[in-house]
Amino acid sequence: MLPSNKIIALVGENGAGKTTTLKLMMGLLKKTHGNIIVKGKTSNSFSLNNDIGFLPERIEFPDFFTSNDIIYNLSKIRRVNNKGMKKIEEYIEYFKLNGMLNKAYASLSKGNKQKIGIIQAILHDPELLILDEPTSGLDPMARKRLFDLIFNLKNEGKTIIVSSHNLQDMQKSADIILFFKDGTLAKMFNVKEEMKNSMHIKAYFENVITNKDIEKIKQSIIGVTKVTSSYMIIQNNTFSNINELIHKLDCIDIKVLRINSESTLLEDYYLKLFDEN
Repeated sequence: MLPSNKIIALVGENGAGKTTTLKLMMGLLKKTHGNIIVKGKTSNSFSLNNDIGFLPERIEFPDFFTSNDIIYNLSKIRRVNNKGMKKIEEYIEYFKLNGMLNKAYASLSKGNKQKIGIIQAILHDPELLILDEPTSGLDPMARKRLFDLIFNLKNEGKTIIVSSHNLQDMQKSADIILFFKDGTLAKMFNVKEEMKNSMHIKAYFENVITNKDIEKIKQSIIGVTKVTSSYMIIQNNTFSNINELIHKLDCIDIKVLRINSESTLLEDYYLKLFDEN
């Protein structure tokens, strides 16, 4: 059973079963046994046309269709009312597609094709949104807009399921991460709980430091787990405040450029799970 009103990420190697799982959720493949339950419903009780919005990894429309043709025809098929049509206009503005509506789909950039794909997935206000590699082709600003939209949809009570290879995006955005390996669910990962005790401090040096400096850091600073010529990693809560760390480094003539609070737990777990060696 998958929780409601959450962002759920599917992560795994190519061929691990992510896309197959998405197709089972939508009823596009017939299951051999068991059930997938989302928002209290089994997957086969969802209406593919009304309840689910789907963005496939590769989405194509007839080359001669304009963006407006695609959005207009799909909104008619899905019986979007006047209020919904106004919302679609807002999405078009949001993704800066106003100047693209009368252009042939074939002439659009990959990023703009992806934006059309995102809009077609949400134009009918589905309660379950399934996105397969949704950031493909998007520039950094469009990626930010997409995730801001996903968070807003979650706050409206939607359930969003995302398949992605981008671990950093999933670590920042997902509530639940499902790790797939060899066609099976290997682990269900509650991001908030798992990340709670995994944060560390990463301090970037103002200048490249020498091997001698690295040794001084190891001898002078407690809680150090890694030091390179450009940065160091320290266990979280080693120092009561960041200024204390900066002062100790200053005492050994190491200047700090910036300090981040980070976690590589998701990446570490992924590499451990899929490293055959």
